[in-house]
Amino acid sequence: MEPKRSKASWVLRRALRFRSQRWRRRQVVFWSVLIGFWWLASIGIEHRGFHGVLHTLYPLMLGVPLGLNWRNQRTPVVTSLEDRARLEYGRSFDALGDDEKREILDRYQVGPCIMQHQEDEREQMERMKSQEVAARILRTTVLVVLAVYWVGYLWLPSRPGAEMDPRGWLDPVAWIMGIVTLVFVLPNAVWMWREPDAVNEMRVVTMHGQEA
Repeated sequence: MEPKRSKASWVLRRALRFRSQRWRRRQVVFWSVLIGFWWLASIGIEHRGFHGVLHTLYPLMLGVPLGLNWRNQRTPVVTSLEDRARLEYGRSFDALGDDEKREILDRYQVGPCIMQHQEDEREQMERMKSQEVAARILRTTVLVVLAVYWVGYLWLPSRPGAEMDPRGWLDPVAWIMGIVTLVFVLPNAVWMWREPDAVNEMRVVTMHGQEA
């Protein structure tokens, strides 16, 4: 069925675009690459002092958007009656009945308003499954990390006078922060990757019929 044309605000159009599975997966890939790059860059540096500690914390700080993003995107901010009508009833405000208009007007406040998202049973089950998948990945990852670290500890030579000491890769601070970042980020990243688009998810289109 042809989607209805909308006069929704830019804020709502942006929120709906961010709720698509394609956009969620792009975010997971982008932030994962960025976190991995900064984690590798933190290995072997001097961790003493403010800047050294900050450099080590970069992966965890970069993981905050990915760890919280999907929850925040499910509570879009609306700025007009039109936005609220489309989120609550899937129609423009002018197309609503008198009772529906009165219900919205009774609760309407001027300015931005956060529309809280209530999870249904399917979403709760999907979130639980994502957490189980993340737990299995974490168990395997921790075992692999321990094995790789132990092998490196036993076999990597020590060359203190060299420009790049191979044992510099055995940086316990960086490795521990990498694992902490993975524990924080992975459950939500798996959820964002697995969560499908809603069957009746509303789309906002432009005057030319293209998705906004």
